[in-house]
Formats: sequence, C-alpha cells, structure tokens
Amino acid sequence: PRDLLPTLAQHTILMATGDISVDLKIGMWRRIVEVTDQQDPDYPGRLVSLSHSLQERSRTAADAADLDEAIRLVHQALDLTAADNDLRAIYLVSLVSMLTALSDRAGPPDGAGMPDPLDEAVETGRVAAAMVRDDDPIRGAILSLYGVALLKQAARTGSLATIDELIMVMREALRSAQSERGQRLSLLGSALRARFERTDDPADLDTAISAHRDAVAATLPDDPGRPSVLANYSMCLRLKFGRTGAI
Repeated sequence: PRDLLPTLAQHTILMATGDISVDLKIGMWRRIVEVTDQQDPDYPGRLVSLSHSLQERSRTAADAADLDEAIRLVHQALDLTAADNDLRAIYLVSLVSMLTALSDRAGPPDGAGMPDPLDEAVETGRVAAAMVRDDDPIRGAILSLYGVALLKQAARTGSLATIDELIMVMREALRSAQSERGQRLSLLGSALRARFERTDDPADLDTAISAHRDAVAATLPDDPGRPSVLANYSMCLRLKFGRTGAI
C-alpha cells in the first residue's frame, strides 16, 4: 500500500546504516504490520520480523511482556502459513529460540499440568528439523537451536534419553553446515560430558574433550562465544584430571 512506502523507506535506510534503536525498529514493524492486509502473503513474515525485534528488546527488559508478545505473534504467523510453505521451518525455529528464552526466565512450571515452554521448545525443534531436507542450508541452524533446548531440558530432568537425542542432533548439525562450527562442537562436548556423568563411560569423556579441543580451534579469538567455549573445555579437563590424575 502507498501509505507504507515512507515507513519502508525509512526502515531500509536506517537498517542499512545501522543507525536504529530497538524501540524504533519495533515501532516501524508495528506500523508495517498495521497497514498490511492480513490476506497479504507477506503478512506472516512481517509478524515474525516484529517478533524478532520484540525478542531483541526482551533481553534487557525487566519482565517477559515483550517475549510473550513475540511468541504470540509467531504462533499467529504459523496459523496463517500453509503446512507445505518452506517458511514454516524458519518461523518454527524462531519459536524455539523464544520459548527457550522464556523458559530461562520462568524456570520450571509451578504446578503439575502447567504448560512448560521448554517442553514446547523441544517439540517445536523436532517438528522444524523434520521439515527441512538434509541439504537445506538452514538445517544446521535449526538443529543447533533445537540442541540448545535439549541441553537445557537434559540439565533440568537428567534424562539419559534426552542426552542421547542431543548427541545425535548435534552430530547431525555438524554434518549439515560448517558455519558456527565452534559453538556446535562445544555443545556436542557438553552433551557427551553430561552422558559421562551419568554412565561413567570413559570413552564419552575422551570424546567430549576432543570435541571441546576442536571447538576451541574452530573459534576465533575475537568471537564473543569464545569464553564459554574455553570454559566448557576447561570443565572437561578438570573432570578428566579429577578422575584419572592425568589429562
């Protein structure tokens, strides 16, 4: 629509220059969504774009209102998107990220029968992973976010079956893409360490150390995720030394 053009033009310029605050992005996407007909095929994608900006602001917000709205918007976008539309996988993986973040804020449900956003994140990750082909370039990213949800679920429940699923998922993520290899190797190493702590199989600990060593080698010195990669490697080495007296 013609009245959308000034907002889109301003948004494009500011995004290109990087001179845009998260509040301004949210305001722009709200305006874009407001003037887009709900029958427009671009409408679901614009809802998801607004949800991403809300999720960004939620990282520094005192409450979960932005995150709750972001999740609601992605659910709305999914309701409007055909089952055979390739964009569904992208929307689903956005939902995985948001539900995992909500779980970090809220913790486990207070009572039996209460919905658990982490359980929904894991199940959504399964659905998204099943939707994409093995050679799809976004498969690695989907599997990684699915893996993060599984890791948090395993830490909460101690389920060996969840850990086994996580190891399988992260190995598949490493086969699917070469990008962000350091973070994926580190996640695999953490999963193998968790399994070692439950089964005491030394092969898992040795494989975890190898994965963490490769993760460090694959992570650039200025990568913001490098400290956590190093910390995970250090934790495995300390565990090895504590059990064997050697590294």
